[in-house]
Amino acid sequence: MKRSAVINPEAIRPAKSWRVSLHTRILLASILVFGLMTGAVVFNSGRVIKSAMLENIRVSEQQTSEILNLAAAPYAVSGDYTTLKAFLDELLRQESVQSGLIYLAVGREDGSILMQSGGVDGPLPSPDQPDMYPVAIERGVVHIRRPLLLGNNSVGFLQYGLSFKLMLEANERLNRQAALLAIAGLAIVSGVLLLIMLKIVQRINVLAKASLAIAHGDYSHRAPDQAHDEIGLLATNFNQMADAIQQRVHEITLLNQELESRVAARTQDLVTLNSTLKQTIDDLKWTQENLIRSEKLAGLGALVAGVAHELNTPIGNALTVATTLQDHTRTITQEFQTGLRRASLDDFLAETRTAGELIARNLHRAADLITSFKHVAVDQTSENRRDFELRTTLEEIVATLLPTLKKTPYRLILDIPSGIVLNSYPGALGQIVTNLVNNALLHAFESRDCGLMTLSAALLDNRHVQLTFSDDGIGMPPETLKRIFDPFFTTRLGQGGSGLGMSIVHNLIYSLLDGVIEVESSQDQGTRFTIQLPLNIPSA
Repeated sequence: MKRSAVINPEAIRPAKSWRVSLHTRILLASILVFGLMTGAVVFNSGRVIKSAMLENIRVSEQQTSEILNLAAAPYAVSGDYTTLKAFLDELLRQESVQSGLIYLAVGREDGSILMQSGGVDGPLPSPDQPDMYPVAIERGVVHIRRPLLLGNNSVGFLQYGLSFKLMLEANERLNRQAALLAIAGLAIVSGVLLLIMLKIVQRINVLAKASLAIAHGDYSHRAPDQAHDEIGLLATNFNQMADAIQQRVHEITLLNQELESRVAARTQDLVTLNSTLKQTIDDLKWTQENLIRSEKLAGLGALVAGVAHELNTPIGNALTVATTLQDHTRTITQEFQTGLRRASLDDFLAETRTAGELIARNLHRAADLITSFKHVAVDQTSENRRDFELRTTLEEIVATLLPTLKKTPYRLILDIPSGIVLNSYPGALGQIVTNLVNNALLHAFESRDCGLMTLSAALLDNRHVQLTFSDDGIGMPPETLKRIFDPFFTTRLGQGGSGLGMSIVHNLIYSLLDGVIEVESSQDQGTRFTIQLPLNIPSA
């Protein structure tokens, strides 16, 4: 590992970004919190003052109504409104500043005004209901109307106005002072926070420069901050981390050098081993090709032996009949020289006719066998692509397998519809069917006295045909089913199994016939091979 060049920490600057810095965000958050708290205090103070003013209105209303009733009721009953007005004028002149009473009016129960005193010209204002007192406070005057009582009997009404302008002015002054105090406090707090944050940011920037220096390869750089606080503790831990990193880098450098030497040695070993493995693979490929070729030749040899055995019967029969006919011809010739009887000639002609029919039948049977053998043998020994009718080809292939099947108690049934024409490799197809049948004879019916194999075909669509080969044998366990197409895998090693039959089937279907094969099997439920082939394989 190569160490990076040492970089001057003073030349390193934290990367700029459009995002707001940490100290700015903390400052803004502090200002926002302080502002919200101050606003909440001012708002709550206003609510308290308004609540006090409402309570003052209710108390003043009750007290003022009682006093005015006591003072005005006797004059109203006696009708001495002149004295009452003089009393009220004097009362309003004295109470206008202290009590907040600004006008007073006395009226009858029908609403007419009997006497009015104070600062209201013209009609009386509409009285305020209790639920409208908060609105009345905003305008500074509350208009109140109460019954004028004498001995608990109403003799008219009193209407008066209470002024709260002094309280409103005091409240406004209080709000202005609170706002000024809030602004001053906010400025002081902001300044103090700003100084603290600038100091913190300055110390954090020192740590940031040190970390960037280490990130660029200067593992000897250390943070100079030694204050006894959290940032100082962070700087101490940072320096300890830098020491550990420097030690680890040194160890890794030594380990890297050792690994490089090991890799060089191992590389040389791998080159030698790779050459040996390549030669081994080439030998294995050559061995596999020879084994596959031997398997094909063995199958062809078995085919030749079976056909030769089958030909022995019809040709032997024909030879026997021909020999008998030759003897009869010799006998009739001798009788002709000594005197031929008509009965002897009739017998000879009848025997000759019968012999000819037997000879012809047996020779036709032999000729059919030879024709099937020629087709299958030529297909299996060549890789020529041609058009062929599926049913005819499979019947010829099965005909060559009959000698083998006759020696066993097992049967093979064909269910192939006519008219299915393929443009493919019949030799490969014949080898696939032969290997499937031989595999079933070798494995499927072990310890069984009878068994049935079925080979069927059906068109899937206008481009594909499906072949199905099934047996009712003993089936396969899952571990065997997983490896059935592996080369050289067999459960009958040394007992007739080579482990190449199903591997050849798989390779021919996928590599040559452009098809797909699937297998299903379970214990004592038989095995089913499903093959999908194109009717016309691609030219490639």
